[in-house]
Amino acid sequence: DIQLTLAAADLLTGGGVDTTHLYLFGYSQGGFLAFHVAMVASTRFAAAQIAAAGNPVGGGLVASAARHIPMGIMVGDLDGLLGLARSTRDELVAAGFEVNYVELPGEAHCCYIRMHASEIWSWLSPHAL
Repeated sequence: DIQLTLAAADLLTGGGVDTTHLYLFGYSQGGFLAFHVAMVASTRFAAAQIAAAGNPVGGGLVASAARHIPMGIMVGDLDGLLGLARSTRDELVAAGFEVNYVELPGEAHCCYIRMHASEIWSWLSPHAL
């Protein structure tokens, strides 16, 4: 999946897309993938946003990032992954990353992203490589 994500980014950049404005976004399992790719390919993306997810492997993944890529994390306060999202936030902040952490009251794991798409884009879009 990581290689597929990077290949998709290569297709975009080969087609004339502004390479300084490539972003990662993922929800739930896709959030785990987006986080992993953000760390292993931090020099290729301007910023990343994950929702209902966190650091999928723990350990040295954050420390392995070549660049402190700006990271957005959104999670519902009723989500079973809330603890992971919080610990991921804390790990990123401790390592010196810019983190936009949003905890949504009354939301569980499913389906709140469409209601927050504009605020996610408002946070992502000003970032550039």
